[in-house]
Amino acid sequence: MKKLEQGAYHGVNIGKLAFNGLIISHNQYPGNSTADWHYHENPHFTFIMKGKSVEKRKKTIIHCVPGTLLFYSPLEAHSNERYQHGCKHMSIEIEENWFKKFDIGIHDIHATPVIQHHDIKNNFVQLLNELKNNDPFTKLGIEGLLLQALASVKRANNTSPKIPHWLKQVNEILHEQFTDLPSLREIGRIVNVHPVTISKEFPKYYQCTLGEYTRKLRIEKAMALLGRKTQALEEIAIQCGFYDTAHFSKIFKKHTRLTPAGYRQLL
Repeated sequence: MKKLEQGAYHGVNIGKLAFNGLIISHNQYPGNSTADWHYHENPHFTFIMKGKSVEKRKKTIIHCVPGTLLFYSPLEAHSNERYQHGCKHMSIEIEENWFKKFDIGIHDIHATPVIQHHDIKNNFVQLLNELKNNDPFTKLGIEGLLLQALASVKRANNTSPKIPHWLKQVNEILHEQFTDLPSLREIGRIVNVHPVTISKEFPKYYQCTLGEYTRKLRIEKAMALLGRKTQALEEIAIQCGFYDTAHFSKIFKKHTRLTPAGYRQLL
């Protein structure tokens, strides 16, 4: 099995920034290319900016789409295939000395392969924007955003209780029907739980209300579609369940600190 050098990834590197023990790489992948089983010495995050692919790990298969945020433990083996033409990733590799600088144990950071936490994803969207700014404050901003993300990962690991089966069903309904959401009463009827109980219990496990969670799902869907630069913002707004482009822009900026057009420019 191949070990890749620090900061090295399969595909074509189209940009790299290395400082203070962080290596940030932008990589683009030819269509239908593959990457045989390999691993990296250091932990890293990868944010899928454009395109789709399939990743295999020891115990799971991940269908990567725009907006997906992946975490890799040190030496974690994986392979990739079926890259869509123009697939573009941003990866942040973290060296041991960076963890030591902030008194963080490198093995204290445990995350699921696919990070679903909306706020952590937004840290990486804002990080993309910091890279674009490329001013004297960029490196400081990147470190701050990465520390926020790691703190959220650690906090989630320490506080995440086991989610009841019925609440997982609610989450599945939200993901499947977020553009045309059933009423709370209808959701309650489907999962056989009183609507008041759903409203009360949902924030305990997902750190936000049902309405806020649904907005975040719509934003994530929009992020995936914004990579299609031929698709008008008006079409994306309607497809993702927003009233119009003004409503779309307002909610998108509230969650990402960027307008939809601004985010599209980062891709």
